[in-house]
Amino acid sequence: MAQSTRALPRCRGSTAILLALTCLPLGAASAQTAEPDKVKQLEQDLTGGAQHTWAPKGSAGAGHCLDGESYRFALADHAVTIERCQAGKVAETNKAKWSAEQKGPFLVRVKIREQEFDAQVLQVADRHVLRLRQAQSSGNFVRPLEKELERID
Repeated sequence: MAQSTRALPRCRGSTAILLALTCLPLGAASAQTAEPDKVKQLEQDLTGGAQHTWAPKGSAGAGHCLDGESYRFALADHAVTIERCQAGKVAETNKAKWSAEQKGPFLVRVKIREQEFDAQVLQVADRHVLRLRQAQSSGNFVRPLEKELERID
């Protein structure tokens, strides 16, 4: 009799562990599907569903050119227009393709040409701020390029 009482608790414990392990992937999968698509959210934030222009902080607004680069992201063709301003005038305009890709549970990267940036759009008071930080390889100790831009349209 003593053997059967010992076998019963072992069986219950094994069954409980087996059930917990069986349920774990199901719970994890449902948590993943509940998360919003971070890439689509970033695309919406960057473009507003059509296009938005982002310029250096303190820019005077749409149609004004202050020193630095402004970026106009378009969703339809995933094109970005980059205007470099110098001394109040547009010195150079370039067009390129851009894409967004999720690189972990919290990180979304924007790729413009061959450059990759960790991207984050924040609402600060009544402004929308885009932070771009150049992605680094693990062995590179050079300080990464960082840009902070405001939505001006």
